[in-house]
Amino acid sequence: MPDRADIQPSDLARLLPWIGIIEIIDSGRDFRFRLFGSGLVEWTGRDRSGELFSEVEPVPGSGQTTAELRKRWFDVAGLALAAARPIFVRTPIHGTSTENRALHGVILPLTAGGAEVGQLLGGGFIEKTPIGD
Repeated sequence: MPDRADIQPSDLARLLPWIGIIEIIDSGRDFRFRLFGSGLVEWTGRDRSGELFSEVEPVPGSGQTTAELRKRWFDVAGLALAAARPIFVRTPIHGTSTENRALHGVILPLTAGGAEVGQLLGGGFIEKTPIGD
C-alpha cells in the first residue's frame, strides 16, 4: 500500500480539482476532509475542507437529510478503511444543480508513515444521468 509521502501533488496537478484527501480519526470512528478539491466544491456546492464527517451538513436545497449524508460518507470511507484496498463507487450527487448527476469515484487507502491506513485519497468524475437513474 502506498504511503502518503509517495504521492507528490505536483504529479497530480491536472487532477487536483477532483481529488479529496480524508484523514482517519480514532481508527475510523470519524474522518476529516483534509482536502476537498475545487472541482468537488463546484459539483457539490460546498467546500468541505477541514470538516469532520460527524459534522457535515447537506447543501440547502439538496433534498438530502443530515443523517443520509453522514451515513453515505461514513459507509464509503469505512469500507475503504476496512478493505485496505482501492474501492470504486457510483453515487448520486446531491447539490445545488437541478440536473441528475452521479459521481464515479475511486478511494485509495494510504499509509501515513506507518503500516496502518492513515489517509484515504479519493478522486472521481461526474456524469449527467437520465431522470430516475
